[in-house]
Amino acid sequence: MIRRMISTIKNRKKKERSKLYRYTNRTLATIGFAYLLLLFFPNPLFAYSARVGQFNFHSDRPIPSEIRTVVERATEKLATSPLYTTNESFDVFIAADQWRRTLLMPRSPGASGASYILTGNTVLNRCDIKGDICTNDQPKFNRRPMHAVLAHECMHQLMSKELGLIAYARLPTWKNEGYCEYVAGSPSFDSSQGKKLLREEKTNSSHAFRYFTYMIAVRSCIDEKGMKPRQLLSQHFDFQVVLDESMK
Repeated sequence: MIRRMISTIKNRKKKERSKLYRYTNRTLATIGFAYLLLLFFPNPLFAYSARVGQFNFHSDRPIPSEIRTVVERATEKLATSPLYTTNESFDVFIAADQWRRTLLMPRSPGASGASYILTGNTVLNRCDIKGDICTNDQPKFNRRPMHAVLAHECMHQLMSKELGLIAYARLPTWKNEGYCEYVAGSPSFDSSQGKKLLREEKTNSSHAFRYFTYMIAVRSCIDEKGMKPRQLLSQHFDFQVVLDESMK
């Protein structure tokens, strides 16, 4: 009798644990699906929107008319690349509030911007649209023209369309980021200081300097060696060799 009672209690606990396990799994799956949906369609998080040229802007702050000047400058930058096409449109989300950036840029919430190829969305950090300035959360090298950040991030989208997802995913970081920097211009790291460090074979631990070196290497390939962007992106080159040669 006692054994039967103990067995009944154990079975009841197993069922309760099984129910809790299923409930927990369903809850986590629901939360995960909702978050994934939010990454693809974050529009409800932003109260303001504006369509300017090829750009669909969404912001948690009012969007002033000066956004047109920013778009004109960014488009001028993008148009210098043979990968640019007027058929593409860009969805851009300007997140002044940190919690939105944490949600939408989970890997780099403090960056100036991030472009997500699978969703087709670009997220920007705090922007002074009237002053054409975009900032990031770094202690140094934390300001850059907004139009340059916009051009950089949208160039990622254009490169992925040109190369395809698999080829784009295989691109070395220095080509991927370096070409976007080359097109966008106006790096956050001071150019004269960066070149001085490279000539003296010194370095800087900042993210901005690393991207500056990528830009210098790409510029050397295109401007000095006469490579076409598609050639640069499709063929193998050693980054350090290219960078060293650019300083000679």
